[in-house]
Amino acid sequence: MMNQSDHHLEDIQAIRKLMEASSRFLSLSGISGIVAGFLGVAGAIAAQLIITKISAPEDWYMRPFAEGPDGFREYLPLIGVMALVLVLAFSGAVIFSSRKARKSGHRAWTPVTRRMLASLLIPLGTGGL
Repeated sequence: MMNQSDHHLEDIQAIRKLMEASSRFLSLSGISGIVAGFLGVAGAIAAQLIITKISAPEDWYMRPFAEGPDGFREYLPLIGVMALVLVLAFSGAVIFSSRKARKSGHRAWTPVTRRMLASLLIPLGTGGL
C-alpha cells in the first residue's frame, strides 16, 4: 500500500508537469523559421528587382515624393511583395507548428500560444510599418 509521503510526491510531480506544460511554448517548428527566412530572402530579391525596374537605385526612395500621388502607384508591387511574404511566412508557421504539435500529442492553440502572439503583436506590427 502507498504511504502518505509517496502520495504527496506523486501530487508534486503532477503539479510540476502541469506547470511546465502551461508555461512553455513547445510546438514552434524549426522548419517554419527556415521557411520564413527563405521567403524573406526571396521577397528581398523580388523587391530589389522591382526597385531597379522602377528607377535608378540611388533615387528610388525619393521618387514618389517628386512625382506626387502617381509616383506611389509604381510602388504598389512592393507592397504586394511585402504582404505576400507576410501571409506565406505566417501560414507556414501555423501549418508546420500545428503539424509538429499534433505529432507530439500537444495542442497547438493554448493559453501560452495566445499570450505569446499578443506579446509579439506590438513589436511585429511596429516593425512591419
